[in-house]
Amino acid sequence: MREIGFKLALAALCSAFSLSVGVYGKDLRSQDLKSDNPGCERHSALQCAQLALDAMGGRDRLEQLKSVRLQNIGHALLMEQSYRQDPFITSYSRDVTTLDLTNGRLLAVNHSVWPESDANQAESDSTLIVGNDGGVYHAKEGDSPCSLADIAAARGMLGLGPARVLLTAAAASDLHFEASRMLRSSPHTVLAFTWQTIPVRVLINSFNHLPDAVETAQSFHDFWYFWGDVRQRIYFDNWKLLQGITYPTNLVEERNGTVWSSTQALNVEFNVTIDDKLFAMDAKAAKQSTESHGWNRPFHAD
Repeated sequence: MREIGFKLALAALCSAFSLSVGVYGKDLRSQDLKSDNPGCERHSALQCAQLALDAMGGRDRLEQLKSVRLQNIGHALLMEQSYRQDPFITSYSRDVTTLDLTNGRLLAVNHSVWPESDANQAESDSTLIVGNDGGVYHAKEGDSPCSLADIAAARGMLGLGPARVLLTAAAASDLHFEASRMLRSSPHTVLAFTWQTIPVRVLINSFNHLPDAVETAQSFHDFWYFWGDVRQRIYFDNWKLLQGITYPTNLVEERNGTVWSSTQALNVEFNVTIDDKLFAMDAKAAKQSTESHGWNRPFHAD
């Protein structure tokens, strides 16, 4: 009888402990999902942005960044090939991209490998220059207008890339919190604001206050144009400490919930010397780039 009583008591104790752990664990998970602004509970949206700036090395260090040079390797999935299904074929690239943060300019010298090419024609080189007046592809024969997609991507990198997104958020007059999110099984505070009419959300990790992802909803000027407002998420990853700044060297982009591209910076340099001659553009070609209709073209069946 004593043995039976002991077993019953032990079973009851284990049951009670399991129930307690289950309820407690459930409460914790619910709290992670429902708590307001995890990691920034007692702060305003601007103060939360400041915490994120501190996590990256401080506002002063980021404001003192005048230029960034990245040696990148990347790939993109050719999702525009509508007759194919996932998994998609892949294009590859290596580039040296220079961001002139002071003057809002980008220079990208790119070597790409395109899988759908004729024999011995898969590899090509290009030089993209984008500034406030538009953008061009620079070649020995002269400059030609770049696409609206090139301009938008360059300006997004300058305004919402790792070097500037938190400063852009802190300067936004409509900066505010939105409902917290779980990202990669971790609670994140969401900072929201508008940049050039585009709604932007920055997901702040509740444990280290680093910006783990940037989200937008916008109409793109590439083949995604026909999808209307596309949900874009760019993950910041593979963080490294460089000259006192914690900087993400890997950017992975999703569109409408599907991974589209990944870019890894193999080398990052800050405050490199800017040669204005390398950013020079033919004014006529640059103007033509901004006047393009892009993918907004009438359809002709004939």
